Amino acid sequence: MAQHSNLRSQLIQSKHFPYFNSMGKDNYIDLESNGVPTPASLYPPGPMREKHKLSWSDLGFKTNGKKSKTILSEQNGTIYSGEMMAVLGPSGAGKSTFLDVISKKAKGSPGTIISFNDDPKFDMRELAQYVEQDDALIGVLSVRETIEFAAKLSLPTNITRGELLKRVDVTMKSLGISEIANNRIGTPIQRGISGGQKRRVTIACAVVSHPRILFLDEPTSGLDSQTSQEVMQSIKQLAVEQGIIVLCTIHQPKWEIFQMFDQCLLLASGKTMYQAPTIELINYFDYLGKPCPAYTNPADHAISLVNTDFSNKNPGFDSEKYLTGLSQKWKSYSRNGSGSTAELKDDYTDMKTPRTPAESLFTNKSNSPSTMIMRSRTSDFYNWCYKVTVLCHRSQLNSQRNLLAYTARMAMYIMMGLLIATVWLHLGTSSDKINERLSIHSFGVTFIAFMSVSGIPSFLEERMVYVRERANGLYGPSAFLISSTLITIPFVFVCCSLFLLIVYWAVDLKPGADTWFRFLAYYFLTSFVAECQSVLIAALIPDNVAAISLGSFINGFWMCVQGYFIRTPNLPKFYYYFVHWISFQTYGFVLNTKNDLEDVLFSCTQSSEGQCQCSYPSSLQQKGICALPGEDILEYLEIKDKNKVLFAFAMLIIAVVYRLLFYLVIRMTKK
Repeated sequence: MAQHSNLRSQLIQSKHFPYFNSMGKDNYIDLESNGVPTPASLYPPGPMREKHKLSWSDLGFKTNGKKSKTILSEQNGTIYSGEMMAVLGPSGAGKSTFLDVISKKAKGSPGTIISFNDDPKFDMRELAQYVEQDDALIGVLSVRETIEFAAKLSLPTNITRGELLKRVDVTMKSLGISEIANNRIGTPIQRGISGGQKRRVTIACAVVSHPRILFLDEPTSGLDSQTSQEVMQSIKQLAVEQGIIVLCTIHQPKWEIFQMFDQCLLLASGKTMYQAPTIELINYFDYLGKPCPAYTNPADHAISLVNTDFSNKNPGFDSEKYLTGLSQKWKSYSRNGSGSTAELKDDYTDMKTPRTPAESLFTNKSNSPSTMIMRSRTSDFYNWCYKVTVLCHRSQLNSQRNLLAYTARMAMYIMMGLLIATVWLHLGTSSDKINERLSIHSFGVTFIAFMSVSGIPSFLEERMVYVRERANGLYGPSAFLISSTLITIPFVFVCCSLFLLIVYWAVDLKPGADTWFRFLAYYFLTSFVAECQSVLIAALIPDNVAAISLGSFINGFWMCVQGYFIRTPNLPKFYYYFVHWISFQTYGFVLNTKNDLEDVLFSCTQSSEGQCQCSYPSSLQQKGICALPGEDILEYLEIKDKNKVLFAFAMLIIAVVYRLLFYLVIRMTKK
């Protein structure tokens, strides 16, 4: 370690470390108070904590298909608890692929070995959390609520509420977001916290359960220079305090950020160009004969050395040969022991590192990985039910506060009910008003179908959260499916009730309590199936514009074949046999029409000659009665003999099919 210490001293005094030189060598240990956290080895000693390590050997990745392409090859390395590793490289170097493979999100090439504490059979999801590049947060929740829900989903179910809240408070304090604990994340119509604060909230959701390993994909993407430094400083402090292994892809970090990393992995074309302590990178440049210019960020210099995107400007330059040569030089350098990797490995063999007071809140009594806090993801039924309850609670808060997704939709149901009530006011039972009555039932079903697509943006927000949380093993697709269904049912019921309360008496539909409740049941079934269809479309096409457009098109298609605009017998055979009977609008229209017209007698008008004139053929005219039974209208539409119970059951079957397809889609969803 003497050589390593001397090297550090030399580098601190060198012209490549202007930040250190401006402060003076004697102030190095006090860097944390000046905005940059110190390395783990310089923290004051405390209670001892066992070291953990993540190792990988022969790690590689190839694309499938006839033209298989090697994205990563021959990656080997080890990182220890409390350390941060920067994964650098130009675009297309394989940084994200490396993170996906080592986190076991993607399967590596044959021969790839990834082990934790020399155990290659460990469960990565029990130990690790993965923070995606984009923040997936529910905008109407506060910072505290967001982290608290993450804690409930990741921590054991037997933890007391007091302990859980204490963990949340400690995590927020560690990441510097305690002051905004009660601020909401923010929505398109409600301003919330800043981008850097959102990034820290996302990280807090990942570390509140104290994972042993933290993977970060471009954590500073989209952030300004100062915010990026603050975010990385928080991550560094957490890594040291809680003994977390941190692997982080990062694109051209400024020097104040780069110096926070203990190790650096430089990739190009899927090959290792450098993998050793960050502090030795400048030494390696000298070894290559490509010294880092004065006052130049070593990270920028490293990437410029391996970036061959513009090599075609130099005739005769072989970029593949150049990168292969650099990779071979690194292998030779590390094999000869010129780097400090071997020294650090020996140094860590019998070493224990300090445990800070904050960390004691995150550890179990046993140090075994199998008994750590992360072991909350049991598959027992009670745990599954608990997580469904937590997800329902979170969705309920979202439904109460989300003005665009829920409140606005409910308001539109009320306004459309008022519109129908005033346009079709008091139709009565005259036969010349029958078409108006039929149009109400057709329009009501169609309106509900089209209204369902307005819930797509809210679902896509929750879908992003689901993808992140499922990737981290917090819960599975079945819990998400059930919680989504349980929250949808009461919302749909309330909307249909409000709509029907306004329309039913204003329009003078068939009177009777039993009739009203049947209307409610049929509208509810129609609306629920429409909601199931919309979320299925959104799950298949996770884009607002595309999903809403496709959902609207499909609902318009169902409307054309429901049986109102063109009588069912007159439909072309293809549409009748293959489309008409899978349209949920068909069943909704038939059920509501039968419920309104059965056992109702409509009066017909008499001409000046005394002839009875009905808008539809009447069986009573032959008996000398100038009236039109509702059953005759149903017979003309060829729906008189349709069984209402079977039609309602058919709607349930369609809903179940949509839900099963939705389950299969979200089960296969990775991004």
